[in-house]
Amino acid sequence: MIVKFSMPKRHLETLKEFISLPKEQQENYLQLLNSISPEFSEKEIKDITNLSDDEFEEFLGYLRFFISIYLNYYRYKKPLNDFINEVIKDPAKKRDIELEPIEDVRDLVEKIIKMDNNIGIFSKNINLSTDNPNIFFDARIITDLRHLFYNDIEIFPNYALIQHLLRISYVKNDDTKEMFFNLNLDQLMELKRIIDRAITKENTIKKMCKEKELITLEEVEWFE
Repeated sequence: MIVKFSMPKRHLETLKEFISLPKEQQENYLQLLNSISPEFSEKEIKDITNLSDDEFEEFLGYLRFFISIYLNYYRYKKPLNDFINEVIKDPAKKRDIELEPIEDVRDLVEKIIKMDNNIGIFSKNINLSTDNPNIFFDARIITDLRHLFYNDIEIFPNYALIQHLLRISYVKNDDTKEMFFNLNLDQLMELKRIIDRAITKENTIKKMCKEKELITLEEVEWFE
């Protein structure tokens, strides 16, 4: 099966918007890109860029777009000229989106795919974080007391059952879905034991990484 790469319309419009900016503003944004680290949270990126709220939202939109370019270029696995023509130029022409001069597009993409120390790490972080088709979104446990009535429901029940309902929400193909699990106390304690063990393992790995001077990153939450 041949997979054909094509830049979506919204990304083509973002690209047109960026290359239409004054050269000085483009260079300023690219310099800001070089100043951020994959370790930074959204707040830390905002602090270091020192942009107004509106400017930062625009910058963050471009950052998301550049990460998408980086990801798709290395998934494409063909020369840059082919990427420009097949993934950007041809789809733009079909959608009547003018990207001129095309040399400016090529220069921009070249700069982005060379930003391996930050854009590259951001993209690999996001790629690994979303590699599973089911992405955890939310969870809740509802605890309920269920009375066990006699056949004669007018007699007040002497027995009851405590039940726990675990609801897990997850995202699949951009849709939020839910799964439900009934749990008793023993199962709840087993789930807690497994989660506590995973947290302990993470802390141990972080200590090991610190000793080896490896930087552990949080997942990128601001990428959409």
